Amino acid sequence: MRGSWCRSPLTRVLRAGHAAAHAPGCTPSAWGGQGPRAKAAYNTRRYEPPQRQSMQFAQEFGDARYRIRGYDQASVTVNDTVYRQSLWLSPDELHADWPVREVAALGEAAFQPLIEAGPEVVVVGTGARCVPPRPEWLRYFAGRGIGVEFMDTPAACRTFNVLMAEGRRVVCALIVAPPA
Repeated sequence: MRGSWCRSPLTRVLRAGHAAAHAPGCTPSAWGGQGPRAKAAYNTRRYEPPQRQSMQFAQEFGDARYRIRGYDQASVTVNDTVYRQSLWLSPDELHADWPVREVAALGEAAFQPLIEAGPEVVVVGTGARCVPPRPEWLRYFAGRGIGVEFMDTPAACRTFNVLMAEGRRVVCALIVAPPA
């Protein structure tokens, strides 16, 4: 037998009536009326999203002749040319004949042409995965006062574009592995 002694908050709200089921400030009058028809009319109004301001982004690359426009597992696109071999570039130079095909081939001989370009930072893309640099590679660059970062090739492409847009003297060396 149910009596008025029931302590369930839901039961008390249901017994108190429809208006008590709403929080203060959220009564049926919020949708323009007191009954279910007013609520149905309110719920069927067409949603109109707020008007948005359009904004165009433009990235300045200054007078750079070369910039990386795309990359995938087996190629890098510089300007409008697709390269499927390892290369190195700066904002003013592009060398698609870099002989490095894998991280094991990195060393002083591979780094020498990068140093001759006179960078303040060298970004090395090591392929699909980031390979940590050997201590002797870090010493090689530190001894010449040049910063160096090793990262996967997609991250190196993005980093090169950002540093170039900032006006930094950056060289990017990218190992592009041929498809297996």
